[in-house]
Amino acid sequence: MRKSGLGKDWDTFKEKALTGRLWEKDGSTDIDLDFTDYYAKLSDPQKYIFDSREKMNLMYMGQGGGKTYFAGGKSAFFVSNFPNVRGLICANTYKQLTQSTVQNIRNVWQTEFGLQEYNRKTGEGDYVVGIKPPDSFESENHNLDSYQSVISFRNGAIIFIRSLDNYKAIEGMEVGWAFMDETKDTKKEAVQEVVLSRVRQNGMYLHGKNITDTVTNRPFTPIYIITSPAKVSWINEMFSLDKHELDIKGKIYDKTTFFKNKDVYESTRVVIASAYYNEKNLPKNYLQDRERILPKHLVNLLIYSDPFSPEGGEFYKGFDRNKHVSQKPLPYDDTKKINFTFDFNVNPYVTCLDIQVHKVEDKTYVFILNNWCLGNPNNSTPALCEKIRNKYHRHTEGIEVYGDPAGRAQSTRVDKQKEPDRANDFKIIMKKLSSLRPRLKVMRKAPGQISRADFINAIFENNIFGIHIIIDKSCKETIMDFEGLKESKEGKKHKQMVKDNVTGVSYEKYGHTSDAFDYFICQYFSSEYKKFKSGRVR
Repeated sequence: MRKSGLGKDWDTFKEKALTGRLWEKDGSTDIDLDFTDYYAKLSDPQKYIFDSREKMNLMYMGQGGGKTYFAGGKSAFFVSNFPNVRGLICANTYKQLTQSTVQNIRNVWQTEFGLQEYNRKTGEGDYVVGIKPPDSFESENHNLDSYQSVISFRNGAIIFIRSLDNYKAIEGMEVGWAFMDETKDTKKEAVQEVVLSRVRQNGMYLHGKNITDTVTNRPFTPIYIITSPAKVSWINEMFSLDKHELDIKGKIYDKTTFFKNKDVYESTRVVIASAYYNEKNLPKNYLQDRERILPKHLVNLLIYSDPFSPEGGEFYKGFDRNKHVSQKPLPYDDTKKINFTFDFNVNPYVTCLDIQVHKVEDKTYVFILNNWCLGNPNNSTPALCEKIRNKYHRHTEGIEVYGDPAGRAQSTRVDKQKEPDRANDFKIIMKKLSSLRPRLKVMRKAPGQISRADFINAIFENNIFGIHIIIDKSCKETIMDFEGLKESKEGKKHKQMVKDNVTGVSYEKYGHTSDAFDYFICQYFSSEYKKFKSGRVR
């Protein structure tokens, strides 16, 4: 789509639908592109990164999510508007760079903007690859000894293309913008020690929302990391994804939302979105077919872009977010009793799940309606009970109390002589929730981790005894627990210890909400649990 007219004034660029000559150029070597239709085709996640004014940008999208389409358009934007600023396009290997990344970007240049490779016979075209540009091309700002692995445009713009399997070759280069494709396969050192230091050429500047070539005090040297999903610790660390784990998981599995975050202080912008945002541009039923073929952990990783997706060795192997998490709020039934099940750790939070059980013919539905995960200063059993009572003060059908049998023991957090009624956590609960007519249903001894794991995984996978577990999508901590908790070599829960950098307190990252759930399931379905351990599943 070749027209005159992309300007650099960003407000005008968007408000006037990217049309009209907004700045003047002289000479026949100019490349004037109209981005009207292209920008309209971008999904919301793509637009969020396209609009970015941050230095470091992460586009983390599922396979088929439109990452290269974005890179093709954004690189054309820089070439058209800032021909004096050199660009860099990287991929992890030379084969990936030439046969996938650059080829796909060039397809976008041609199909969306009409940019053609130069034809020496006709003298027509817009760029050459890997050879010295013809005399008709503007070349005042570059006179390289070799144009191998360089794309040269007729308006004088050049783009270096490099593979990162030999990232040392980038040293000595100076560019003003860079794209890094499929960085999940790239070494940390290649990005942090080499590429970041080479993207420093002046020529683009920020003035408010606008990008200009007029010198201001805010140079704009953006880097775009565009990658399909993988569990890469250095990417997670660079963009502080761990801090947003709950929010990320709460958004990416809903096909109508995506995770976005910008940190002006750190000069970073992140978008994480499922491939469903680009479904209209994929073959019919492509994503649905992939979901049927792939194992669940790869569905979460490759389609929904979960940077924390399980990779194997999970304790709850049968849990499947797509099967066990309701995308619509689960209904609370005020005509049925509520089951509350507790775990009494105080760090990172004290825990309780609200559960209702519904029997429909030969099926039993276990609805986890809500999880309470109260951190400091509310991480105490009394504070938790107060919040429960406030929420359910109108409930008249009674409640049942489940939880960690260790809560029957004398609490070390109170003085038994001064407060005998607070000698253990369950006495606190029964007293604080007395208006809801509680019944205590706590086991005398915690069930073994291996046998209860087998029982719950069999329910998750095969709905044994007709039991179906459904979790409200608001229960982010519970969902994260089922996905993130690993299995130790003994087959028990491997409770990873992490440290709060602010308080210095160490605690178990996972296992709190799932422990509470285990205690409920094994007690409420005690007869089924007993049958299961004896080898019967009906």
